[in-house]
Amino acid sequence: MFSRRLLLSVHPLHRSICFLFKIFTYIQTHSLGARASCPRQAVVWVLFLMRARCPHSQVQGTLFINIWTLVSLIFTVFSAKLYAATDPSLSTDVVIEKNVPVAQFASGKMAGWEEKEFSAYTIYQLKPGANGVTALNAASQASASGLFKTIHIDLNKTPYINWAWKIEQPLKGLNERSKQGDDYAARIYVVKKHALLFWKTRALNYVWSSNQMRFSQWDNAYTSQAKMLAVQGKHSPVGQWLREKRNVKQDFKKIFGEDINEIDVVAIMTDTDNSGRSASAWYGDIYFSAE
Repeated sequence: MFSRRLLLSVHPLHRSICFLFKIFTYIQTHSLGARASCPRQAVVWVLFLMRARCPHSQVQGTLFINIWTLVSLIFTVFSAKLYAATDPSLSTDVVIEKNVPVAQFASGKMAGWEEKEFSAYTIYQLKPGANGVTALNAASQASASGLFKTIHIDLNKTPYINWAWKIEQPLKGLNERSKQGDDYAARIYVVKKHALLFWKTRALNYVWSSNQMRFSQWDNAYTSQAKMLAVQGKHSPVGQWLREKRNVKQDFKKIFGEDINEIDVVAIMTDTDNSGRSASAWYGDIYFSAE
């Protein structure tokens, strides 16, 4: 039930003129100056309008204030969008970069990377390579620890993972399909997590295989939730940098039979814990791209 005061306190036409006057005054004084913060000012302005008082109104008309505040809000949003359309610097839309950086080792950056130890620690260090470019060096001595970074990648926009790597020597004579031989001089893997059903988490390992043919694929020796894909194989050259590009979305579909739209984690690991041997590898920058 509405009170008589609420309905009769202010004439709608009179308050309409007051609010419209404030709207056009604001536009006139702000359309040419201080537009860089237009979206933020729009919010501030709405708060101002909610507290606005017409100088000739003696009684607050709550109903009409709410109505005209809503009208003003709609007008404000429309105006902000109009300004943004005429000046790209004002746009609040999310800009999708062509490349999404994951690892920027050449710039000496390790932000966001965490370490997980499985069996002793592999030593990961940023070092200048022979060409003078900084890269991540991994040295494993009967150890297995990896670096991982939580990052959500939209595979519909940037499905390709790109990286460069090299190994010093292969781990010859191992059966990489067995638990005793599940060691790799270098690997990069991507993980699709499941928020509730952990057993539905999937990991795709792009490995530098020492004993399998290039492009071979097989189940991980410890879990069916992880699959191995030999991006480089037993005949690949060692001691030199190689650049890689893989379509993660297509690889997941082909290997797991699942159509995924994003991945949640990227990881790096050089491990020799099962064989008790040593290995050294280098990792360059990693990024996702649209093509």
